[in-house]
Amino acid sequence: MKKILIVEDETLVALEIASALKKDGYKVIDTVESAKQAFHAIERERPDLIIMDINIEGKMNGIEASRYINDTYTDMPIIFLTAYTDKNTVDKAIDTLPKAYLTKPFSRDELYRAVKLAIAEVNKSQKIRLNNCIYQKSTAELIFDDKTTTLTKKEKSLLDLLIKNKNNIVPFDTLDYEVWSDKSVSNTTRRTLIHRINSKLDTVFIRTIKNIGCIVKI
Repeated sequence: MKKILIVEDETLVALEIASALKKDGYKVIDTVESAKQAFHAIERERPDLIIMDINIEGKMNGIEASRYINDTYTDMPIIFLTAYTDKNTVDKAIDTLPKAYLTKPFSRDELYRAVKLAIAEVNKSQKIRLNNCIYQKSTAELIFDDKTTTLTKKEKSLLDLLIKNKNNIVPFDTLDYEVWSDKSVSNTTRRTLIHRINSKLDTVFIRTIKNIGCIVKI
């Protein structure tokens, strides 16, 4: 069951959207009114899709919140809701690459189609061919012809980061910060994690550039 977060400061609108999504078989993990609440909800239970109103409570509007989410998380699709149709707002929203842009008032059918298409696109992007296997990002599984192997949380975090920056070297500083946050990381710890992933892939997929960083080529 796909999980959806609703960021909407109009309570009745949020409840109507939540009710429609539940009837369509989705799990609504929360309905929140501000960017700050949205970030907490994402950390608590990562959604498969976010439905974001542009005009929300707090210091950040929906567009600014979406930029932060895009910069912070990998593959966090967003559908915008708004009563604003002026060119400036639309252009700023589109720059964040949302999966859809629904103008209020919208019908349940419009919501259904937008969510359905967004989820379908996400499902497609979640499956990535890596040499001799398929990487299913949503479940952190490496699917081979005769077996399936699951990545640990840190293995997935590292692999996702490198795939996101495929064919480009990711500096060790960036890698350490993204995978281990603010913890001090030894070269041995980093090498061990890379070795574990390459072993599960049964190939040298992640290559290390001495004293610089790592790269994957797809």
